This record gives sequence, C-alpha cells and structure tokens, in this order.
Amino acid sequence: MPPTAPTHITRRCIVETQQRGAMMKTVLSVMRFEDDAGEIVTNNLDVNGMVVVVITMKPLKIPEFHLLVNIKLKKNLNAKNKTFSLNITTDGFNKQILLYQDEWLEFQIPTKRYDCFLLKHNNIFLYTITINFVVQDATHVAVCNGHYKELYEETEFTDFKLQAEDGIVSVHKSVLFVHSEMFRAMLKGQWKETGQGSIDMVGVTVQILQCLKAYMYLGTIPCAESELKPLLLLAQRCLMDKLAAGCIEKLIATVKPETLDALVDFAFQNNIPELIKGLILRTPDNVLSKISKVTL
Repeated sequence: MPPTAPTHITRRCIVETQQRGAMMKTVLSVMRFEDDAGEIVTNNLDVNGMVVVVITMKPLKIPEFHLLVNIKLKKNLNAKNKTFSLNITTDGFNKQILLYQDEWLEFQIPTKRYDCFLLKHNNIFLYTITINFVVQDATHVAVCNGHYKELYEETEFTDFKLQAEDGIVSVHKSVLFVHSEMFRAMLKGQWKETGQGSIDMVGVTVQILQCLKAYMYLGTIPCAESELKPLLLLAQRCLMDKLAAGCIEKLIATVKPETLDALVDFAFQNNIPELIKGLILRTPDNVLSKISKVTL
C-alpha cells in the first residue's frame, strides 16, 4: 500500500502530498471561477523535514484562464547547517538547486492550462498540478563549487582515462578512488589497468561517461531517461550506490504514463528491485499486474 497522503485544504485548493523516501509527490487540485483574479496560496509544505515549500497560483489574462505557478522554498530549521540538493520536476520543467544558504528562493514553473471546466451560473475552471520534490545528499556538491569544479574543467593534470566505444574521458585517480568501490579496489590492487592508466568501459558511450564525470566532480545527475538508464547500470557496475540511488529517484520522479511500461520492463530485465518498488508505490494500478515476474 502507498504511504498515507496528508491532505491540506486552502482557498479553493486541495493539496495532497505523498512522501516516498527522498521524494515528495505533491498534487494540487485547484478550482477557480471565471472572474476570480485572486491568488491561491498553499500552506507550508514540508519536504522530508529538510525543505519548506509554499506554492502560489495566480490567474492570467494571457493565455486566457491559465494559472501562473510560483514556487518559494527555503531550508527547514532542522537542516540549517546542512548542504543538499533539491530536484523539482513537473510537466515540461526540471530544476536542480543546491541548498546551502538559509534565504528564501523563488522561481516560476510553466503556466498551467485548465484540465476541464464546469458550466453553472458562470464557468468554473479545474486544474491538476503534480510537482515532485527530491532531496539528495549533496555534501560533496558544495566542495565541487570550489576545487572540484576547477578539476572538472582542466585536463592537463588528469592521470587516468575512461575509454568508451566512441571516445575517451580524462579523469583524476583520486576522484575515482573517492566515489567508486570498484575503482578503489582497482587502484589499490595489481590490476593491469592501474599500470596502463586507463580502463576500457565496454558497452558504454562517451556521453554516459561524461555524465559519470559530471556526477563525480559536480554532483549533477541528468534528467533524460535515455541517459539515466545507462548511467544507472554503469553506477551499479562501478559499485556507486549513491549515484544509483539518485538515478532511481529521478527515474521514478520523472516517469510519464507513456514511458511507464518500458521503464518497468527495464527494471525487470536488469533486476533492479529498488526501481520496481518505487514504481509500484508511485503507480500501483499500472505495475502490480507485472509483479509476479520478479521476487522483491
């Protein structure tokens, strides 16, 4: 069964939230009259005890009957001395923020068109807005803003190469050592790759190796499913648990109805129970019929 979903009712807006590990799914059900020009503001929403979020919706004249959606957030008092990243996704929008200061941050997401309307004495417009918030450990990301970022951009003093099918990505042994148990064992042992200063990453493209490097140096994880799936497999292969968990969280947070079946098949084929469980919690009606294919 999915976790209990707290419900908050504000002025013509019902807010339902579901917390699943690091991710909070927020569904806003909004009703407004045709001549209503007032703002609709949610109560404070708590994301995993780490972030306070307030969502404001305001009617627009152009495009007609659309809602302007504004998100305002800051770190929770309990997270005052912590550094972490927050990923926000909704239809047509994906933003990753590094939270290390205590000030409010504010930004807009794409305007929302009404889903349907009811005709009574005057038009009543109904909107449904789904926003996913994912909190990720980003202690090393704060470091990346300094020396790691400089290391990422320079190539003159790199001392190891990751060889893909279609190119080479230059890295530092020390960075590989910190992030990957597989590379740590290789660099400490007598593997021939250690002496050669390179390793052939069979079955991996240079684009995915660039995503791997961006994560190790900058703490970023891509948003496109076409990059997330091969990066997840590479993370498992290199024994990088945090990266694998981050890829799984993003795949769950950004899955769409039209891509759900393919993602479920991917999880089964590659025996990724964490992804399967996350998809079951997110969309139980669509996934439970396939659960017999794997032992969780």
